[in-house]
Amino acid sequence: MPAYRRDDGFDASPGHGVIGARLIGVALCALIVAAASPRSAQQGQAPVLVVETERGVFAVQTFPADAPRTVAHVIELARAGFYNGLRI
Repeated sequence: MPAYRRDDGFDASPGHGVIGARLIGVALCALIVAAASPRSAQQGQAPVLVVETERGVFAVQTFPADAPRTVAHVIELARAGFYNGLRI
């Protein structure tokens, strides 16, 4: 049994994280349409990224107080279209 295998059969070994990779892919890919709400930014609230995929729409809350450069960079990339057409 691999060191990363749990009793329920989940295998987190490198190369076997298909579901995790898909979730990360969806999150990044879905930022295609992501845009920070200008209204929330003006009110001092954390921007919320709205993500549209073939399987539905979801929101990603950001935490600029904890990771200001990362949040700004992801928003900049999304607005520039970096995530457009990203395949999951």
